[in-house]
Formats: sequence, C-alpha cells, structure tokens
Amino acid sequence: MPDEPLYVAFLWHMHQPYYKDLVTGEYVMPWVRLHATKDYYSMVSILDDFPGVKQTFNLVPSLLAQMKDYVENGAEDGFLRLSRKDPESLTVDEKVDMLHNFFMANWANMVRIYSRYEDLLEKRGRQASRAAIRGIVDTFSAQDFQDLQVWFNLVWINSAIRAQDPRLKHLVEKGSNFSGQDKQTVFDVQREIMSKTIDKYREVAARGQIELTTSPFYHPIMPLLCDSYVASVARPDATLPAVWIHHPEDVDEQVRRAVEMHAELFGEPPRGMWPSEGSVSEEIVPAIAGHGVKWIATDEDVLTRSLGKEVASDAEARFSQVLSYLYRPYWVGKDDARVAVVFRDKVLSDNIGFVYQRWPAEKAVDDFVARLMRIKNKAGRAGQPRLVSIILDGENAWESYPDDGQQFLRMLYGRLQKEEGLETVRIGDYLERFPPVQTLPELWPGSWIQHDFDVWIGGQEENMAWQLLEETRSTLEAFSRSPESEDIEEGNLAKAWDEIYISEGSDWNWWYGRHHTSANDEMFDNLYRKHLRNVYQLTGRPLPELLFDSIIVRGAAPLEEPIGLLTPTIDGRASNYYEWLPAGLVDVKTRGGVMHQAESFVSRIYYGFDIQNLYVRIDNERDWLEEMRGNTRVRLSFLAPQPAVLHVFADGTAGAGATIRVADSQDGDEDGGILEVPEVAVDSVVEIGVPFALLKATAEAEVKFFVIIEKGGLEIERWPARGPITLAVPTEEFELVNWYL
Repeated sequence: MPDEPLYVAFLWHMHQPYYKDLVTGEYVMPWVRLHATKDYYSMVSILDDFPGVKQTFNLVPSLLAQMKDYVENGAEDGFLRLSRKDPESLTVDEKVDMLHNFFMANWANMVRIYSRYEDLLEKRGRQASRAAIRGIVDTFSAQDFQDLQVWFNLVWINSAIRAQDPRLKHLVEKGSNFSGQDKQTVFDVQREIMSKTIDKYREVAARGQIELTTSPFYHPIMPLLCDSYVASVARPDATLPAVWIHHPEDVDEQVRRAVEMHAELFGEPPRGMWPSEGSVSEEIVPAIAGHGVKWIATDEDVLTRSLGKEVASDAEARFSQVLSYLYRPYWVGKDDARVAVVFRDKVLSDNIGFVYQRWPAEKAVDDFVARLMRIKNKAGRAGQPRLVSIILDGENAWESYPDDGQQFLRMLYGRLQKEEGLETVRIGDYLERFPPVQTLPELWPGSWIQHDFDVWIGGQEENMAWQLLEETRSTLEAFSRSPESEDIEEGNLAKAWDEIYISEGSDWNWWYGRHHTSANDEMFDNLYRKHLRNVYQLTGRPLPELLFDSIIVRGAAPLEEPIGLLTPTIDGRASNYYEWLPAGLVDVKTRGGVMHQAESFVSRIYYGFDIQNLYVRIDNERDWLEEMRGNTRVRLSFLAPQPAVLHVFADGTAGAGATIRVADSQDGDEDGGILEVPEVAVDSVVEIGVPFALLKATAEAEVKFFVIIEKGGLEIERWPARGPITLAVPTEEFELVNWYL
C-alpha cells in the first residue's frame, strides 16, 4: 500500500464588521474597500499560478454584503469622500482628519519604503495627537494633501497588482506631485478590483480548487448569544453582565441568513462554517446542523479541553509537541443535530500570522514544511489519514510582511505543490472521503483565544455593551408585538432588527475592554452606540441617554497603548526611534491641560515591555543629564502590584544609577529595603528597565505607576495627571492575541 500523504488544509478567514449606518447609509470606516484591494482579491487570484494547491476560504456574509454595496450601489465611506475632495477646498477639520487617519498602514512595509509618503509622515510627526496636528496643519500645502490622498489609497492596493498594472507602476515611479487625474486613476483601479473579487472566488471554486464556507451573518459570538452564562465554564470567577443574554433564536437567524446569502451568491449552500472567532459550545450545534452545515472548525485548545487534557502551560511547550489526537476530525452533537469538527494547529497557524513576517521567506517556508514533515512522521495514521488544519485571518497578517506576503506565499505554495508526502485539500473533500470515526464526549465552550470568551465578556466595558444591547433588544421585541409597530414607515421594523443583529457582532467587544486597542477605538464605540440608537429612531421610541455616553471607561489612557513587545537598548539616547515604535505613549503636552503645554518639565513618556521587563523612557525639552546633575530627580511611584518607589539619580560626571524600595503604602514612606538596582541610563532622555519579578508582577498582573519629577526634594510634576499608567504584564501569547488594525 503506498504511503498515505499528510493532508494539509488551509482555511483563510475573511471578515470585516458592518461599518454601514442603516439610517444615514454612510460607511464610517474604509476597511472593506481597502482590504478588498489589498487582500481579498489577491489571496484567491494568486492560486491561478498554483493549480495543484487546494484551499478553503471562509467569507463572512457581512463582508460580502458590504462589498456588493460598494460595487452595485456605489457606496462610499468617509475616508473615500475625503480622498476624493479637492485639496484646495479642504476645511481645517478635514485636514486634521486626513493627517490623523491617512497613515493607518504598517509604517515599515507600507510607508517607509516610499520616500514621499515617509516624508509626509515625518512632517506630521510619528506620535502626533489631533491637538498637535491642528497646530501644524497650515504647514502642509495643497500638493502635500493631494500626494497623501494618493499614497494612502495606493499602498492599500496589493503589491502584486501595483507591479503588474502599468497605471499604478507609473504612479509609484512618479512618487510625488500627483495630479487630480492621478488620484482618479487609483479610485478607478480600486473599483475594478472590488467589482471582480466575488466573481473570482466563484471562478476558482467552480474549478474545484477552493471550497467556500461561511460564518454567522454579522459574526456574533454564538455561544454567548445563546447563553452568556457559558463564559463561566472556562472562567468561573468571571464577572458577567447584570442581564442574562439568552437568544438562541438569534443564533438560528444569524446562521439561516448566512446560509441563504451564501447559496444565493455562490449557487449552493456551504458545507462548512468557521464559527465567529472559532467560538463554540454544545448549545450552538443544533442551529448549525439544522441549516445544513456539515462541518465546523475551532482551535486545538478547545479539543484538548474537550478531551479532558491539560493545555500546554506555555507557548514553547506546545511548540515542541506533536499532538497525535489533533490531526483527525471528530463528531460533535447527536443524531441529526451533529456536525464534523476539525481543529486548527495553533503553532503552524500562528507562525504564519505572527512569526514568519520577521524571517526571510525561504527560511520561513523551510521551517513550515519541516514542521509538516515532522507531524507526518510522528503523528501516525490511527485508522485514517492525518489532516493538519491551518486556520487564520486571511487579511490583516499581510501588512506585517514585505510585499503583502507575496514572496512568502509564492514560495510556500510552490513547495507544497511539489513536496512528496504532502497534499493540500479542501476540508469538505477530506471529510467526505474520511469522515470522523470518533465522537467527542463533550464540546468545551471556548474560542481560538485561550479557549475561553474573556476577550468579549467579563470586563466593565464589555459588560456594559452587552447590557445596552439586551435593553435595546427587549425594547424592540416588546414594540414588535404591539399595535404601534403597524404604524411606522414600511421597512423600518426590519431595519431595526437588522441593527440588533449587527450589534451582536463580535468586533464591538473585541475593541472594548483591556485586551485590544486601535486608533479607531472611539469610532468603533460611536458606531456601536449609533447602531443601538438607530433601533429607537427607526421605531419612534424615546432614546435612552446612556446611548449618548461613551462606553469606554479606561480612565487616563495614553494617546497610544503598547502594540507589541520591545527590548530597547538602555543607553539614554533616542538614537533609534524604531526600538520604541511598539511602545505606549503619554503625550504630556496634550494630556495635562493648557497650562502644562507650556510649562511641563516632561514632554513625553514612552512605556513598553518584553516578557521579563518593564521599560520606561522619559523625554524632556532640556538636557536631562545636566538637569539631574543639579537638584532634579526622577521617581517612578508604583501603586501595584505592590507599593514601591524607584529613584533615578546621576552623578557629577556621567552616567546614572537607580534604586528601588518597597513602600509602606502607596504614597507613604519607604521602609528602607533596597530590592535591587534596576537598569537605567540618563543622557538626552531617561531610559529605565525594571524586571517584572522585581516588582513581584506575574503574568497578567496589573502594574500601575506614576512618573514624578522633584526639584530640591519637592514634587513639581506627576504624570499622567488624571491617573496612573496601567498595563497588564504580558503572557507568552501577548503578540499572538494583540494584533490590531
């Protein structure tokens, strides 16, 4: 009998939340349009060159509906309208908006490689607040704004398309001094790409190279929508919303709509489904099976817990394991209400999503293939050929790769197409040939992130979002049963229910709470509450005042929060900006009020971390070393996890030192016990490195501290002015879960 190949299944998940306001018809954010031109079309069209590679694409209906709206109805978003506008007619507010938003791209791979775009970024400033931008907006010419309009939209077109389309090649070579016609060319190409994207998926699916699957229509976390108490299974100590969320009928509706739209667009219902965020529970299986879906997928840790096994305690432990039970399908559910389920290999999936972008493409592909061969050799057959499922986001990862990941993907597909012993497969095809032979005793309720639902429920902001949703839904449900519902404008009741289903989407709570942040936090918050307000407006109900109040309650948040790990060189110099690029930022001149803008001693505070250490950098308009040779002192006052004070000092010649002492109370006297001398350097800036262990701060513990400036033994400044800098000690999986827009 010939050696059975190791079957390799890629599932690329393509998703965007619903950005359209159903009352105004306006698209608030541009990411459907921009990811369509950079990722959605190119991710499937690249397969034309690799006919031996088979894959699965999960297309979320809320994404498909928005793409259709752009193409068929000429929908526009606020960013597109701002891009179209003649720079000579821009208002000051529009200029500020543009300078704030039009650098939303990976700076290393999408901005810095183009000299004109980088020059505009440098002119604006890399950590510029809206207030700071307003002060410099007049230094930008009309040509500056027109070049910015072109570059922002141009870099969001895939590099392969830019290299092949002579119109775009010309613009890249021209680089600056773009004309209005140049700008229109970019918009024309954007529309061309969007208009053929869905057709391209149909074409490649029709020839049998890809399988198309779906998710519930507006991407809700179905287990929480079905029963919010399920979150306490993985997190028994979780603080859940004051109201019980229990709407299995909405789960059914979201699945029904998804299956119907998929069948309408692609000619047949989907065989498979990626439940939003890989979130599953026993309770959602009947709704999925009831609408004809044959298989679902989720994360390997959900399988591990379902089998009663312990999840690897750290990333390194799992990295070295071959879990033989992982590489096979299982049944979940009972009788007619059962589906097959496959589980993603999180190491392989997350390597593509978060690791390989920093490696040379050839080395990354060699590593990936070597890991597959290791699985093939060690996992064994155990009654059926092995299936390795690689499941990840199909859009956001590529911003972190040079050339939108084109070199990596081409090398990878080329290797997989010819590698003996490996065979790529559509998941549905594999399951038809090799159906599950085992049934899981239970399906652990959890998601792809840490096999729980902590990202979407349990925090103050997330719980408030659920409460407002439940109150709005209850109001609409009562109204729908009343005679008054017959008196409103035709179609408004259906629109109101659509707004509820949109508000059930996972993305709103992704950005609420402590786990994730982006430059769009306020936009997401405003849009979420607008969707809920629309329910009242469409039905003529009185609007609750709470829906006009921001849900975000994170207090004195910095202008920017940390977005990745960093390990800076502690030398007291800001010679290499990029070592602090992932850091959080407190811009003192914009956070402390009008008086502080002119008189504050500190200008900026950067903070960040790697797994072992907290790092702080304090900037000053003056010469720090000279100041500290006098009577100026810097202190970090820690409130948590234990009260402690770190003193920074410089001697009379050069260099600096520091001590840290435990305090009797948060603002009290120190007890005199010197713990250790942290790493510190003072020159043009103050840089400090403090081991988390020294602070007795374990993974996920909160660290809170102020930066204090003293002169002559007296405190003259304390930053941030409205509350301490607060951060959570990163876990080994920090970079894995902390991706952002």
